[in-house]
Amino acid sequence: MMLMGNAVAKDQKIGMVDVKSITPQMPQMVALNSILQAEFKNEIEELKELQTDLKYNYDKMQRNDGAMSNTQIEKFRKKVLDKKILIIKKRRHY
Repeated sequence: MMLMGNAVAKDQKIGMVDVKSITPQMPQMVALNSILQAEFKNEIEELKELQTDLKYNYDKMQRNDGAMSNTQIEKFRKKVLDKKILIIKKRRHY
């Protein structure tokens, strides 16, 4: 009895498909992604520029923290925070 159960189980093949890895490779998804990239190219570039500027200002604030006055530090913090808020708003908009 036990041998028969193992034989049946051996013939059955169960597999799993990782949809996340297959979906981006599908021709329809590649075409759709190309269309979206072209349509939103300017917005993507704008967000990248804002993120680069934000990182530059944040790094500059971290580097010069000890050499700046409290007023300058607060000004930089406000500038960094304003950039973060702008990026969040633009991401929501796009």
